[in-house]
Amino acid sequence: MEEQPTSKTLGHFFIIFGGHAFSFFASLIVQFIVIWWITVETSSVFYLTFVTFCTFLPQVFIVLFAGVFSDMLNRKLILITTNILLLISTIVLIFLLSLGISVFGFILIVLIFRSIIQAFYQPTFFAIFPSMVPQKHIGRINGFIYFLVYVIQIFAPSYASRMSLFFPFNQILWIEVFAIGNALIPLFLLKIPKVKEKKQISENRKEDHFIVSFFKQFVEGLKGLVAIPGILLLFITIFVLEFFVGIFWPFRIYLIEITHGGSIPEYSLLFTFAFVGVFIGSNIFVIKKYWNPALLFFFISILLVFLGDLVFILAPYQSFGLIFFTQIVIGFSLVFVYSMIPTFIQSTVPKNKIGRLGSIYLAITSSASLLGTFLATKLLLMILDIEFLLLITSILGVVFAITLYIVSRIIKLKNLNYTFLNKNEHN
Repeated sequence: MEEQPTSKTLGHFFIIFGGHAFSFFASLIVQFIVIWWITVETSSVFYLTFVTFCTFLPQVFIVLFAGVFSDMLNRKLILITTNILLLISTIVLIFLLSLGISVFGFILIVLIFRSIIQAFYQPTFFAIFPSMVPQKHIGRINGFIYFLVYVIQIFAPSYASRMSLFFPFNQILWIEVFAIGNALIPLFLLKIPKVKEKKQISENRKEDHFIVSFFKQFVEGLKGLVAIPGILLLFITIFVLEFFVGIFWPFRIYLIEITHGGSIPEYSLLFTFAFVGVFIGSNIFVIKKYWNPALLFFFISILLVFLGDLVFILAPYQSFGLIFFTQIVIGFSLVFVYSMIPTFIQSTVPKNKIGRLGSIYLAITSSASLLGTFLATKLLLMILDIEFLLLITSILGVVFAITLYIVSRIIKLKNLNYTFLNKNEHN
């Protein structure tokens, strides 16, 4: 019989997540330092763009398939192995950065290697969640995780930039060696529940070859998008959101400076008020247990994001108070979107298939926004009117949010599994 998550496994998950969060913080520091090093040593935008493309594309492509390994193999072993490989890559980076510009090609190879390792690590960590966290806590913990990750993404680059004033680049990277070392300790000591996967048996009653089994399970994961009610619709929704956000958000500084005659202080306040919204939303999401009907709250949150963008564009000249308020609303709404999506997946998809579906979700969230930014750049060459482009984007976002919710009602997708839990089941 498959192990069910308990308060004990929940405690173990928090310990493992603590190491994961520290390691994530350190990885962002490494990313910042390497980008800064490339900028200083090459003074070329081309190199930065080239490095971004070379490290991003392999990860997005591989993560689609990496989730199958999370379902087929020992997830604890995958997490340990990927952490050790990241640890080795960091030590190699420390050595290479001490050599100078002549080793740029080697640094690029290490960065690509790191992105590939991350492609295996991310869906595996995503997959252990429902095996260790009781279902009644999944949504609340997702809200807490979103807030913590948001905070780390804000403060890690600032921390790295300050350290760069006092220490050489190669010495700063030792923080990731220390972080990964700490993350490995609970992974070695604590138990991660195993999920049994039914083995594929061929007609002659022999187990399929590993490669054959791999592709069968990958195809089975794709079929799960259709077989599990609502998952495909949710994936379409998150793609639309990420895509339009990718178009809109890079031009916020243009709206502040050109459209509303603002400056750097006003632009920086956008992030401050967005943080306030995320803080409020995270606390509410963690405290409140029940979100029925969950899909209604989910689509209202997406609608508020696009309406906030619309207000940003149409707001009267220099009405910064209104603009800052929309950032609070957007930050508040994004907590619900990005907390509910993984909760839906982790509560609905069978535990032995979560890696496959999680991989697709991660690939969407990491690629759709970049695709939107790329398309926006191309469209601007034809339209040459940023405000008009962003206005159309926001209106389309509102239309899509309403349309997708109506579709969810037409196909009678009222709720997903975790929202059916009543108070007795929670207690």
